[in-house]
Amino acid sequence: MKSVIPLPSLFFLGLFHLYAGAAQPPRGLFSDASRVGVACPQDRPFDPVVVRSRDVIVDFGALGADGDARDVVLNLFDDVARTAIRDRVERRPAGCYSWFGHVQGNTQSQITLVVDGDTIVGNIREDLKMYQIRVACEGVHAVREVDASRYPDEAEPIRVEHGEDPVDVRSNAPAVTGNPTIDVLVLYTAAAASTSGNIAAEIQLGIDETNTQYANSAVNQRVNLVATYQVNYAESYNSNTDLTRVSSTSDGYIDEIHSLRDAFGADEVSFWLDSLEPNICGRGYIMTSVSTGFASSAFNVVWLNCATGYYSFGHEMGHNMGLRHDWYVDGNVTPYDYAHGYAYPAGSWRTVMAYNNACTASGTSCTRVPYYSNPSVNYSGAPTGVAGGGNPAENARALNDTAGTVAAFRSTVAGCVYWSYPSSAAVGSSGGTGSVPVVATAGCAWTAVSNAAWISVTGGSSGSGNGTVSYSVEANPDPSARASTITIAGQTFTITQSAGASCAYSIAPWSQAFAASGGPASVGVTTTSGCAWTAVSNAAWIIVTGGSSGSGSGTVSYSVATNLDASARTSTITIAGQTFTISQSGAGVTCSYLLSAASQPFVAAGGTGSVNVTADAGCAWSAVSNDVWITVTSGAASSGTGSVGYSVAANSSTSARTGTITIAEQTFTVTQEGATGGSTPSITGYKSKHNEPGSSAKLTGTGFKSTDTVKVKFGKKYATVKKVSSDSYVKFTIPSSLKSGKTYAVSLLVNGVSSNVINVKLD
Repeated sequence: MKSVIPLPSLFFLGLFHLYAGAAQPPRGLFSDASRVGVACPQDRPFDPVVVRSRDVIVDFGALGADGDARDVVLNLFDDVARTAIRDRVERRPAGCYSWFGHVQGNTQSQITLVVDGDTIVGNIREDLKMYQIRVACEGVHAVREVDASRYPDEAEPIRVEHGEDPVDVRSNAPAVTGNPTIDVLVLYTAAAASTSGNIAAEIQLGIDETNTQYANSAVNQRVNLVATYQVNYAESYNSNTDLTRVSSTSDGYIDEIHSLRDAFGADEVSFWLDSLEPNICGRGYIMTSVSTGFASSAFNVVWLNCATGYYSFGHEMGHNMGLRHDWYVDGNVTPYDYAHGYAYPAGSWRTVMAYNNACTASGTSCTRVPYYSNPSVNYSGAPTGVAGGGNPAENARALNDTAGTVAAFRSTVAGCVYWSYPSSAAVGSSGGTGSVPVVATAGCAWTAVSNAAWISVTGGSSGSGNGTVSYSVEANPDPSARASTITIAGQTFTITQSAGASCAYSIAPWSQAFAASGGPASVGVTTTSGCAWTAVSNAAWIIVTGGSSGSGSGTVSYSVATNLDASARTSTITIAGQTFTISQSGAGVTCSYLLSAASQPFVAAGGTGSVNVTADAGCAWSAVSNDVWITVTSGAASSGTGSVGYSVAANSSTSARTGTITIAEQTFTVTQEGATGGSTPSITGYKSKHNEPGSSAKLTGTGFKSTDTVKVKFGKKYATVKKVSSDSYVKFTIPSSLKSGKTYAVSLLVNGVSSNVINVKLD
């Protein structure tokens, strides 16, 4: 089940000014959190671009009512105070707004603050210096100074062919007039939302920053955020993999987002993640031939840390719109030879689409500035692009040329739009709870109404914009299945419930251990036809990828994310009311396992036993019975040193039997006597005069006679049996290929039934 944060109407604060000339600046927007006794946990993720940081409390009153403050002092650090002067306010539903302004005496400095309720996120730029404001914890924000040179660049875009490129790669089409609107859908993961603290605000920040870049660069188009949606997805830490999965329509990964895109008429889809592979800020497909045929590839993925401030959000959308990197790293000329970014080493800056390589080659580092290349627009007195010649750089011109095509990727959807997923759920006879995310146009109201007395709406009975509907289902007292609906935002959500008092469920296996790298696996569910069940992960690092609900026997597929921590971890999936346990080893841990015994004999009456497991800390393991008459009663999944408890059922057959438990990928053997005297062989003693390879030896024990077929296993070799006595001893020759001074596991195999194991060290 995917969860959604409401699409907020957010606050955007712009250009600023250095407060100077007074011994003490006026009261600022921030106060030090430590001075009022408020503290956040110190285990926050490390961000390598942050130079310094402090936790603050925000005085929201300084912003004025409805954003009407004409100026506000931003006291970022003791030595950094800035005054912002308002230019305009763009108000949104629910009393939220964007506030744009300028700096007294410094029109190139910019601040982007997005306020949503009692949280603020923002990026503050003064010439080539950058500051950020982020949510630190509840009620507390972090003000951070950022070294933008530490950001990695984005990956090379992926070329997608949609028809042939024109013979003349320089467009003859006139630039689009007016202000075309590009509708954008932004997806994000639970991990990204957790890191952000308010990801909806950061997404709005990206939208406002991108439109500011367009305005700075004389670009006609604007982007419009039509929806946001949290997907149920385990990040792969590979931008190419994530991009392929989000753009594919039927690969089993978040396929529902394509119906969401169509419902809202989104021209572009951007996927924000908490992590990509090292040294990558984003990746997208590039439109090399201007055509609406590219619409199915108008996707990009962005690392949350780079999306705003470093402008990777606008950068990757630029590729979707046909833009290329600067000429130093990209000499391609499609869709236009002028569609390149621009780097200016002499000024130590570069435009949104440019890499840092040209600057590095000149012995400097260039900060990315909020401009698309345009030779008619200056930054710090220098043109931001090149007109004509061998290496033209006119991103703004290219955007104006492709805007009409990109805006036609999807038809604009007017008015209120509502979408929810999934459209149905199956519930077991005992009842249960669930939730359904609702994605709605900002400011559009909706309701959720149950159409059956046995279904109750417990949360989200009404809302506006994005929200979540929670429900509960009573136990089914009848022997037949039943179904009914909840009407959510005018759409039908169907709940089916299995018959009462007749459904029993079992799963196999009961547990699974994973290496730190994680991966996919599955669990079988066995039940009566018509019995409904669900599968719910109880940890963010375990994702149910298939079989989240079903009826009758079926399979639950799941994926375990990579464990980046050195510590092992354990959690569960609740499947049909049963607990399936998953343990995972820590990162960078080399694991080995040792069992306290390799086997155990039992009499026909059965009983209980245990096996100790010795393992290094951080090493995960599981225990799975391979036979129905052996049950693992404890220690099904664990890590480090532990024990496994098991029980053996009574044997009603006259024949002895042998079964196994797989423990930490090793085989533990259980042998059991038959019900009427069939016996399991047992070794009680060992004797050898010379006790060396090739010498004679004798085993004493029970459960065999001279007429039985008896083998002696010495390590991995079989000894030569010389005599089997009904007086319960076996004489044999120790294999000559064994080595003196080594210890070997010795056991008997009598008529195919294994005995217990003893350890013998040869002289």
